[in-house]
Amino acid sequence: MIWSKLVETNPELIDTFEDPLSQENAFDFVQKVMAATPLAPVDININSRKTVIATQATLEHHPTPRKRSLSHSDDDDVAKTSKCKKSRNDSDIVHHPPFSNDNEQLVNMICKLANSLDTMSDRLERRISDIEGNIERKLTAKFNTVITDRVQKEVKQVRDEISELKDKYEQIDKTFNEIASKKQSTTAEKSVERKFDIVVKNLPINPRENSHDTALKLNLETMVKDVLKLQNVNITSVSRKASYIEGKPGVVLVSLGDFESKQKIMKAKKLLKDKMKYRDVYIENFFNKREENARC
Repeated sequence: MIWSKLVETNPELIDTFEDPLSQENAFDFVQKVMAATPLAPVDININSRKTVIATQATLEHHPTPRKRSLSHSDDDDVAKTSKCKKSRNDSDIVHHPPFSNDNEQLVNMICKLANSLDTMSDRLERRISDIEGNIERKLTAKFNTVITDRVQKEVKQVRDEISELKDKYEQIDKTFNEIASKKQSTTAEKSVERKFDIVVKNLPINPRENSHDTALKLNLETMVKDVLKLQNVNITSVSRKASYIEGKPGVVLVSLGDFESKQKIMKAKKLLKDKMKYRDVYIENFFNKREENARC
């Protein structure tokens, strides 16, 4: 029944089997068919390859102690029985193939190789982790150094520019203060000088004024001496402004050297109305535009 089922499932094996129950064919069948993972013969070139001698299982008879010793007839019967069993058992002996350590050595070598690879992998992972950590730390330190140097350089440049601008501002402020001080001083001096100035309106024009610089001053001095009856009046400068009305003389600005001269003229100006020529002439204090606006 088993043989017929084997013929149905594996006919290719039946064709090659000379004796299906022989030891060699049974071993091949187990290796190729019944094994979960068929085993292939492995030939490893090992220098120190060992030769395995095939062994054959034998039965040994060890006499056991008995209460009585066997007779010669009994010995003969036992010998015959043993010989028959021995001849019968010779056909039942299973001859195993020679046992080899190649597979075991291969497994051991593969295990050692796997362990070595695991160890090497762990070492490589640790080494890679160390290298990555070192690179990260070095790059971070380098970036920090570069950024710090760049920031410090930029800050220093900005500080230098601010310091330069501050110096320029201080110089400009100093110059402005000097100019303002000079202007105030000049204005104060002019204000002091203007305190001694007077304005003469409608003073008749001397025909020689355009051709001679001192003609206007001589004309004014003549009026002061002949009309106002004043002597020793300190007149420093005289100038006539242009008139915007045709036929009307322009205003004459008179600068006096001291307040006493101005005071004398202001007291004596009422005498001008007694002379026909100077009846329309008026003498007033000098006021600049700011003072005139303040008065208004």
